[in-house]
Amino acid sequence: MARKKSTIVPELTALQAAYVDVRAKGVKQASAAKEVGILKVQAHVMEKQPDVAQALLLARASYQEAAKIERQDVVEGIKEAIEVARLQADAQGMIAGWRELAKLCGLYAPEVKRLELTLTAQRAKSKYEGLSDEQLFQIANGTIVEGTAERVPN
Repeated sequence: MARKKSTIVPELTALQAAYVDVRAKGVKQASAAKEVGILKVQAHVMEKQPDVAQALLLARASYQEAAKIERQDVVEGIKEAIEVARLQADAQGMIAGWRELAKLCGLYAPEVKRLELTLTAQRAKSKYEGLSDEQLFQIANGTIVEGTAERVPN
């Protein structure tokens, strides 16, 4: 396919450039794929390509810059919409607003758990990391007995 110079990233093909232009306007992936004449699977693969991913980021940033919208503006707008929904006694509207606000603030992100080992546990970990697979297998199966043996006369 012939290469078309895109206003965003010059390395894009004409198809990629058309897809990026549609997608950057906020059109969902399936609809954008249909609009440029490709399958949704092809669009998904295309978005994973570094040139296309970079072009999408740049295009979205240019739209955001042109609109002069900051994250805080969006947060304030959602809060206002929640308040309007509250005044209209629209529980579903309020929930939708809070859901979007939570997404925007990253509250649905997975919680990071951190495990810290005590000094004793760190020593045990170091001891077992130094063992071979065979030694670990013997310990797991209980075939190793640590200690000393002594023959006692009758």
